[in-house]
Amino acid sequence: MIARNTQLVEGACKEALAYFHTLSQQLNVLKPPSAGRHVLDKQTVFRGLPQLNFRVDARRVEKGSKEQAAWLERCKKEVPTWLHTPMVPLNRKVEIRDVVFVIPKERLEAGKHFQARVMLTLGEEEL
Repeated sequence: MIARNTQLVEGACKEALAYFHTLSQQLNVLKPPSAGRHVLDKQTVFRGLPQLNFRVDARRVEKGSKEQAAWLERCKKEVPTWLHTPMVPLNRKVEIRDVVFVIPKERLEAGKHFQARVMLTLGEEEL
């Protein structure tokens, strides 16, 4: 019974992944404007910024695995960032609050790859 349910869930996840992959490709063509209004200071307000670079990445990595060790090995230098969460927003005037994002405090070097690590906890269970 558990094996069958696992297969059904895995199948549904694969279908959802295919849907989100197609959606991300279409959004990259459309470049929809952001509904948010971002206020940096009294004089600098951004509205309707184009949303770009949609991607889908559905990797699942087990704690303590070789994949996790390889990922951590690639994290050579931490980039200082400002962190926005629903509980601690960067700017209380930001209209879209139910998101998590970071803004680098320094200019990122062109041509380099950067990766972000997010660990979510729901109740007592880490996701």
